[in-house]
Amino acid sequence: MANDHLYLHVAEHLVGLKPRVEDVKLRLRLGMKDTRMIGIFGVGGIGKTTLAKAIYNSIAFQFEVSFFLPIDSDAWNQVNHLVQLQNNLLSKILGDCRSLKVDNIDVGIYMIKRRFHSKRVLLILDGVDHLDQLKTLVGARDWFGKRSRIIITTRDQHLLTAHGVDSKYEMTGLNQDDAFQLFCWHAFRSEKLLDDYGEFVEQIINFAGSLPLVLTVLGSDLYGRTKKEWESALDQYRKIPHQDIQKILQTSYDRLSENEKNVFLDIKTMENGFIMSLRC
Repeated sequence: MANDHLYLHVAEHLVGLKPRVEDVKLRLRLGMKDTRMIGIFGVGGIGKTTLAKAIYNSIAFQFEVSFFLPIDSDAWNQVNHLVQLQNNLLSKILGDCRSLKVDNIDVGIYMIKRRFHSKRVLLILDGVDHLDQLKTLVGARDWFGKRSRIIITTRDQHLLTAHGVDSKYEMTGLNQDDAFQLFCWHAFRSEKLLDDYGEFVEQIINFAGSLPLVLTVLGSDLYGRTKKEWESALDQYRKIPHQDIQKILQTSYDRLSENEKNVFLDIKTMENGFIMSLRC
């Protein structure tokens, strides 16, 4: 079976990503004949999805079947959602075969094992937040053929431990130089800052920390604005406690144009707060 995987769109400016891709590829041990599961964990906005997509693009051609499966944690009915995820996974190999659609979790597990146990599979589960998602989609290594690789991204390291992954990779923030470069790409459309903006940029980076999502949103918000507008924005950021970074993101997001919002952000207002995640 030829692999006709699609190339996934990754973030426009891949600052500091290449060495992370190589680190994870070493953990995957692509030359080994076993089936391996690895996990990528870290806080929200740290770049787990971006890293997973970049890895997918670099290795998917080596597999018979490759699939990047986002997990929508906002599904109102978890059981129905798990069945839908199983169907999404099976559709990669079965195509639009309605007679083989599953309607309950147990049948879905049986079908996944039956259809994938002899295939060399690359499967990325992005945004896992419940152990049941792992049990119903990648319950055991022998569900998949030899040399298959399963990559799981999550904020919860314990889920990876509970599922018994072979290796865990902690996604950490950008170093100072990379944070500076990423912010400048979005704020100035260049890796270098404009004259007389150095103090502003230093304050923003010190405030935003090393989260790529925050640097991207704030940089996009400040792009094309005057110094006076930068000063006003900084004053506004200072009024918000540093630990409440979501409010800063919401404030900046509200000022973006509709096109900018549609290009790279998904916004959801939930009972437990405001959640923002990069679409790319």
